[in-house]
Amino acid sequence: MSESQFKERADTGDILLFRGSAAVTKITRAVSKSYFDHVAMVLKFETDPDEVYLVEATGNLGVSLNKWSFLREHVGEGNFYKKMILRHVEFDRGDSMVDALEKFLGEAVGKKYGLGGLLKQKTIKHTNENKNDLIGEDRAFFCSELVAKAFKCLSIIEDDDTSCTQFYPGTFSSKGDSFLKLTPGTTIESELQIIMDKDET
Repeated sequence: MSESQFKERADTGDILLFRGSAAVTKITRAVSKSYFDHVAMVLKFETDPDEVYLVEATGNLGVSLNKWSFLREHVGEGNFYKKMILRHVEFDRGDSMVDALEKFLGEAVGKKYGLGGLLKQKTIKHTNENKNDLIGEDRAFFCSELVAKAFKCLSIIEDDDTSCTQFYPGTFSSKGDSFLKLTPGTTIESELQIIMDKDET
């Protein structure tokens, strides 16, 4: 799909998969046995309808919001991310989702980046956590661990006993569909590669 089509199609909860060109991304793919080395979740806001946002966990910023207008220069052949894939998720985007998303972002954004998910470390549960909190105060996230947590909070996948550390970037690709326990009525579409528009700057 073209970049313009991506910006029109992308919606909150959609999956963005990335394949990088740097040496560190090759290590991530080797350890995770995944074709992709990074995953993020799309966000769309009524207050800024022409922009595509994403929530992601990265080594330099931790859990943060990013804008497509900032990210796009790093995507495409010869750039940090040589390939980017969109997978549209069809699920209930009603008021309950909006409330859950607001709570998730309020607790997740600002958390540190961690390799627990990549190294298959078990999630540590802290006895001093508030039971009303979705995320522990000192929780850190690997990229796919963050998306898994978001998907559980938004009821895209079942919020069962499967640790979020068990999810890799490749889990959110079509090859990982059998691992994702989608909630009733939820579907995930096939992978669509975004081809950058040459006339945009």
